[in-house]
Parts: sequence; C-alpha cells; structure tokens
Amino acid sequence: LLPPKHFLGALEDSGLIIEVGEWVLRRACAQAKAWQDAGQTPLRVGVNVSPRQFRHQGFLDTVRAALADAGLAPHLLELDLTEGLLVEHSGNAVAMLRELKAIGVALAIDDFGAGYSSLGYLRQYPVDFIKLDPAFLEGITEGSRNRSIVQAVSTLASSLGMGFGVFSSTMLIAT
Repeated sequence: LLPPKHFLGALEDSGLIIEVGEWVLRRACAQAKAWQDAGQTPLRVGVNVSPRQFRHQGFLDTVRAALADAGLAPHLLELDLTEGLLVEHSGNAVAMLRELKAIGVALAIDDFGAGYSSLGYLRQYPVDFIKLDPAFLEGITEGSRNRSIVQAVSTLASSLGMGFGVFSSTMLIAT
C-alpha cells in the first residue's frame, strides 16, 4: 500500500487526477447510499478534491451526476478543499463554492494551518467546516502552544457557525 503523498502528485501532473477523482467521488456517493439503504443512519461522506479537479470545467456537473446516479442527498456529501486551492484560485473559487453550496453539498477547508492560513478568506468562502492540519496534534499537552492553537481555531470555527475537526490516522477531535 502506498500513502497518497506518494502518488497524488503524479496523478495531478498527468491529468489522471480528474478521472481518478471522479471515480472516487462516484464510489463514495454510492457507498454512502448503500450503507443508508442497508439501514445505517445516513452518514456524510467526505471526499478530497484536488486543485486540478476543482478547476476542471466539468467538475460541477460531475458532482451533480455522482449524487444523482447514487441517489444520495447532497447534504450527505462533503467536499474537502485545501487552503492552497482556495487561495490560488480565489476569484473562480468563490463562484464555484457558491454553486456547490446551492446544490446542498457541505464544504470543508482541509489541513487548515498547513500553509496559507488567511483568516480573510474564512469570511469570503461559504464553507461549513475547518479541518486543522494534524501537525497541531503533536505535543498537544496542557499548556502547549499547539493546544492553544487548536482551542483558538475551534472557538473561531464555532463563532463563525462552522464545524471544526483535527483528523489524523491515530486521532479524531471534532466539534
């Protein structure tokens, strides 16, 4: 098994990320619907979106088709977008995010604090969640700066009416 960091760059550079990303989006929607049809409580499924995928002209249609084909309610799909994607494409990003919100899809800023971290765009983008970069979990002891940052961003998200989480392979903190 290869971690994503070992192959996502190659997929992005080659353009294959669009096809692979569409497949992942469709599978995630279908799986969420299958769990629901099997009697599980409806569960929101999160899908990471690459910058190239987000910029692709047919992305919005792909999202609509994946939801329709699976029969999944739009609010049960969360698209996770990196800070870099939003900052680098701020003009077009706002319009695309508004269209995705109009469909009813939940939006999250993933790995918040890993790079650009501008509080200015938290006002501008219609996102539902902030997912803090997992590096802030390292050394998260009482009195540590990382703990203070996690608490501050959690409070910020709450006061903006957003959900908040820190996600890593070993721990989940979410509000």
